[in-house]
Amino acid sequence: MPYEQIWVKPEKLLKHKGVTVYHTYKNDDLENGARCEYFVTDPHKGDDESWHVRDLSNWKDLPPQPAIEIGMTVKQVKKIEKQILALGDWRGRWFNHCKAIIKVAIEKGEINANGFIEHQ
Repeated sequence: MPYEQIWVKPEKLLKHKGVTVYHTYKNDDLENGARCEYFVTDPHKGDDESWHVRDLSNWKDLPPQPAIEIGMTVKQVKKIEKQILALGDWRGRWFNHCKAIIKVAIEKGEINANGFIEHQ
């Protein structure tokens, strides 16, 4: 079946001190929704050119994120599902935590308009 791809500017996570940070999408497909931990500073860069929030030196300030992982028992999955439901809008709160950490990283010079700067 034929299809047509169109480029859509990604959603902005934040702008701080002249640096704009954008969401990325799994496989660069908008329908997959914004990824929780991968970001870019150039809206034309995709998922494969993103950096992970845990690449930042202050990432340990992030709260644990509930996650269902391969190999978990049904009992473990149900426990995680309960935690996620109890958190309500955990994605919104997670993004707010990410914003705070990214702002500090921008102020420390770890991120600039050209992207993430690798630690030496």
